[in-house]
Amino acid sequence: MADEATISTEGSGEKAVSRQFTVAAGTAITKGTVMVISGDRTAIAHNGTIGGYYPAGVAVEDKTATDNRVTMGCMRTGVCGFIADGTITTGDLVEVGGSANRVKTMTTATISSGSSRNILGRALETVATAERCNIVLLLG
Repeated sequence: MADEATISTEGSGEKAVSRQFTVAAGTAITKGTVMVISGDRTAIAHNGTIGGYYPAGVAVEDKTATDNRVTMGCMRTGVCGFIADGTITTGDLVEVGGSANRVKTMTTATISSGSSRNILGRALETVATAERCNIVLLLG
C-alpha cells in the first residue's frame, strides 16, 4: 500500500496506547497503515471507503500474509504523520479520507450530526492536499 502514516517519537513509548485487534490471517499489513473497525474488536486496512468504517488506529508493526497471525496492535494515542486528503488547518478534527491511508478535515455537517465515532484526531499544523500533517490521535 502507499501513504502509510509515520509514527513520531512523540507518539511512541510508554505513554502511547495501543490495543490489539483481530485481523485476517492471510492479509499483509504495513506498519503505519490506517486501520478501521470492521466488526467486534476486528480491524481491516483502510482502503478509501469512508461510510460505515470508523478508525481503529495505526498499525504498529508489519504483518505478512503468510505469518498466520490473527491479532495486531493499533496505536490509538500519540502523534502520527498522515497524508492530507484535502487542505487541513491547525486544530481541525480529522477523519479517514477518501483515499487509502489519507485523512481529511471533518465537515461541519459530520460534526453537527454527532458522528464523534468518525474522529481520528486533531491537526497540529496546517497543510495542503497531499502534504504530510502531524495529527494527535484521539482514540484512547
